[in-house]
Amino acid sequence: MIKDTAKKLLPCVNDPKHSEALIQYAKERIDSQTKNLYRETDHCKIHILQGSIIELQRLLTLREEAQQSAKERK
Repeated sequence: MIKDTAKKLLPCVNDPKHSEALIQYAKERIDSQTKNLYRETDHCKIHILQGSIIELQRLLTLREEAQQSAKERK
């Protein structure tokens, strides 16, 4: 992650209200996309759903990633 982006994200990810809301949103979207994945039969769409789930899972670690990037690149 780029240092400037990480610094801009820190207020959002360090505020418990915002952080919890973001985590809840990501979990709900993961559940929804997982249900869609179970029903999907088109291989191309399966890959798209898998990719979206992976990106949503990255949101669950956004706080740690932003904090680490802000520290590393001083």
